[in-house]
This record gives sequence, structure tokens and C-alpha cells, in this order.
Amino acid sequence: MGYGKGGRVGIVNLMHSCLKWNSEKRTRGLRGGMQFVLCCMTIMLAACGGSTAHSTTSATVAVVGTQKITEQQYALRKNAALLSIEQGGGVISGAAGTKMVNQVSADVMQSLIIDAVIAGEDKLIGIAVTPQQVQAQIATDAKQVGGMKALEKQLSQGKSSMAELEDETRASLNEERLVYYWAKEQAQAVATQLTQGTSFDTLASKWAQLDETQSNASSTSIPTYTVQYSPKQLAAEGTQLSTAVAHLQIGQHTTLPIQTPQGYVYAELAGRQGASVTLNEIVIAAPNPYTVQDRAAWFEGQVFSLIESACQDHVIHVYINAHVQPCSGVASPSAAASPSSSPSA
Repeated sequence: MGYGKGGRVGIVNLMHSCLKWNSEKRTRGLRGGMQFVLCCMTIMLAACGGSTAHSTTSATVAVVGTQKITEQQYALRKNAALLSIEQGGGVISGAAGTKMVNQVSADVMQSLIIDAVIAGEDKLIGIAVTPQQVQAQIATDAKQVGGMKALEKQLSQGKSSMAELEDETRASLNEERLVYYWAKEQAQAVATQLTQGTSFDTLASKWAQLDETQSNASSTSIPTYTVQYSPKQLAAEGTQLSTAVAHLQIGQHTTLPIQTPQGYVYAELAGRQGASVTLNEIVIAAPNPYTVQDRAAWFEGQVFSLIESACQDHVIHVYINAHVQPCSGVASPSAAASPSSSPSA
């Protein structure tokens, strides 16, 4: 996206929360079983899902670099979130309702900014999802539930729409592509670091801390990057890893990344007991298949860095009163500075 390499600039804490909440929303979609019976708080968090769609004649309510966020996108997500809150018994009128609506407005805008950053990075790299690919994914989803009419019926029953599903699908696919692209880059960087003499344990410990899902240890006395595999469990990781491990001696490790269902893995043989093995692992988490719920801490960190750089470069601007300014330490233009007519929040 071409953002500068700036220092940390005090982004509001809710932006980090929204990265988490974004996954809650997307798991309520078709691939999450179309589950709409949620507690009020979870429903409120659903407001945090969103994405930048294709160019439209709708007024611009925010920009992130060259990515525009339109009134249509903002209204689609905000209205869907408010409807979900009402369905869950939440109040969106009166004094309490006003506070809720303001929070939803902020959550929706923050999520749209996050998705715009991801979409912009995808576009810069050349991996952005196309409209045809979005429709192809929806067609696949429809086939799983008995056809397009069945899908439309499910959406209608959930008070959702095809436009929402397209928006959700586009955002999810864009994130998935960036996760896999960045993970491959990180895996190649680890190979370089190992070649240059960085110890395996140092890198394994670093990546265990960067991946919150790395908690396979059976005891607190075992480092979180140490994993014990039965033959069946090792086979489930793929023939490439099991073959590589079969040729390792105790203390030896693979020198190139191995792609497994959990992501890119470097393995060091720590021990053998019968047919079972104990491995120290460097894991760059990029699960396949990928869902937003699987988002790893290392990916969140890189998205955060892009947002921070965009804030320091003053290329994130919100032109409506969405009850949030994502760059708290950076001056933002007033609503009057919008390049297009400014709809109300």
C-alpha cells in the first residue's frame, strides 16, 4: 500500500479489539453454519466485520490510502449490525440505545478501515480477489447447502442479504490471500536467519510467542514449541514433514520450510520413543483451510504495523461522525474536508 515505516502513533485500543471481533462476525456467516442465535454482546461484536468493495457512485465516508470506504458499505454493515442487536433483544433507541448505536458506528468504521488496509496491501502485491472469484466462492457455498435458492432462503431466514454475503466473502478471501503470502515471506526469512547462525531455539521461542494458538505442550515444563507426535498425528501433517523427520538425527533440524495444514514448519528432532517423535518446531501459522477465526497474532501484528504507518503518513481520513478517529495521535481533517458529499452517521 506504500505506507511509510513510521514509529508507533497511539492508535485507539479498540482498533486492536476490532481485529479480534472481526473474526466473530465472519464466523456467523455461511461457513459458520448460519448461526444467528447469539448473546447480546456477541451480536454487538458482529458489527466489526466489513470490507472494501468495488468502486461505486456512493459517497465516500473514509479513505485509507487509495482505498475508498463508501456510504453504501458503511450503511450495509451498520444496518446489519443494528438488526442483529434488535433480533437479540438489544435496545437501539433511547439513551441506552444511542450509546449502543454510537459504539456500533465506531466498530463498523474501524473494521472497514482494517479491511481496507488488507485490501490495499493485496492490491499492491497483485493478489486482490476479483469479483469473479467472490462469485465462484459463493457458488461453492451455495452448492454445499443445496443450490442458490437454498442459500438465498437461508440468508432471508437470517435477515441477511446476498450483498452482505458478498462483502463478507470478499473480505475473508482477501485476508486469506494475504495470510498465505506473508506467511511464505516469513518462512523464507526464517531460512535466512538459520543460515546466518540464529539458533533454532531462539526462532522457535519467538514464533511460539507470536502465535497464540501454539499451545500443544502437555506440561508447563515443556516449551510451547515442543510437540509430541504419534505416528497418526505426524501423518496428518503431511508426507513432506513425516519424510523429513524420518531422516533427522537427534538435534538436527530441517533447513527449508515445510508446508503443513497448520502453516509453514521447521522441525528439529528432540527425541524418539518407539514410533512416536518429539519435535521442536518453528511454526508460521497459516492454517489451510483458513478461517478468520484462525487469525494468528503474528498476522495481527503486521496489519497493525500497516495501520500505524498509514496513521503516521496521514493517509487514513474519516469524513463522517462515526464516533471514532482511528489515529488518535494524528490530526484528521474535518467532515467539511470530504472529497464528496458527507452523509450523516
